[in-house]
Amino acid sequence: MAREGIRNYEEIYNCQMVDMFNLTEVKVPCVHVKKGYVRFNMNALNLLGKTPFIEILVNPDEQYMLAVPCNQYDVYAVDWCRKEKASGRMIPKDVRSKDLAPKLYRLMGWDEELTYRVQCFRQEFENGKCLLYFDLPNYVPMISESVESKTGRIIKRSRPLYTTAQQSAFGPLLREMMDKLNRDYVGYYVADTN
Repeated sequence: MAREGIRNYEEIYNCQMVDMFNLTEVKVPCVHVKKGYVRFNMNALNLLGKTPFIEILVNPDEQYMLAVPCNQYDVYAVDWCRKEKASGRMIPKDVRSKDLAPKLYRLMGWDEELTYRVQCFRQEFENGKCLLYFDLPNYVPMISESVESKTGRIIKRSRPLYTTAQQSAFGPLLREMMDKLNRDYVGYYVADTN
């Protein structure tokens, strides 16, 4: 006997949202956190219109990180990308720090031998401001391995090391994601530069 569907629309909030890591790993906007640096990927840069400077904000109590576009002369401005000489396009770069990544590792209880990837999403606000939101507990640990290429060269690659919970889940509950999407983070802007 065929099912009749869901009883009411609100039932969708009890479903797990299939995250991008379950669909493809190539186009997921994210940050890679490794011992001495963080690197925002090209897809994350594109979400902010390739702005060359951001401020990184961390809420340790609620375990999230924000990337907020800013002016290059702002006190805490971070240049998170660089201009490629050949093409002139903006590309990601390592944001080196002896403190940021280790603090994130301690905050999250991460294994120092692994790299971590945290997906992000863009939030826009009525006043024209936007930011990237990184939910730190929703990470994917990455393990580095040496692989022999077709030419016989040994190359290093990273692959996901999914936890048991990640292997059985499709993604976060839609209700949790909607709560985060509807939150007003505009108060986290340090100063209005306009």
